[in-house]
Amino acid sequence: MKFLLLILWLIFCVLAIRRLLLNRKYPSPSSQENPVPEEDRWEFADKFQKRTYLFYSASEFKFFKFLVEIYADQYYIFPQINIAHLVEPKSKEFFEHRRDRSRIEKKSVDFVICDKVQIKPLLVIELDGHTHNWESRIKRDDFVNSLMSDVQLPILRVKTEDVGKGFVKDEINKALLARVA
Repeated sequence: MKFLLLILWLIFCVLAIRRLLLNRKYPSPSSQENPVPEEDRWEFADKFQKRTYLFYSASEFKFFKFLVEIYADQYYIFPQINIAHLVEPKSKEFFEHRRDRSRIEKKSVDFVICDKVQIKPLLVIELDGHTHNWESRIKRDDFVNSLMSDVQLPILRVKTEDVGKGFVKDEINKALLARVA
């Protein structure tokens, strides 16, 4: 008998809590500028600002426009792609997976060329400016080169001083053809 009363009491409590939650009212988005209750909002204005441009340098922007001009009819060109969108850790063990993922998730590559049918990455392009001569950047570039090699995703490094259209187009075409062969 006590067990039955306990079950009834639990059912009553669950229904009461459910009713309270369903009757909770938030203002509609149209009735105010910010529909999120004040206690649930995070204040970011003092910590962040919108970037003016997607690209970090004028040379990256110029190179992107060049890629679009030459290849947009054949391929999708994506700028500033996080490496974690290109590769993933193989390990199924939780801590090992997280450790491996943390090595890639804060790194990005300058450009990725993908096919237009399945949006598969075909070629990674890194535009190497003067910062790629820094020791920390050299280590990072070596890591990215090894990673792309291991997952068999070709990477083409273009020095900013080598950004002649003919030269770059030839190098990209060679890399894309090598991928097909």
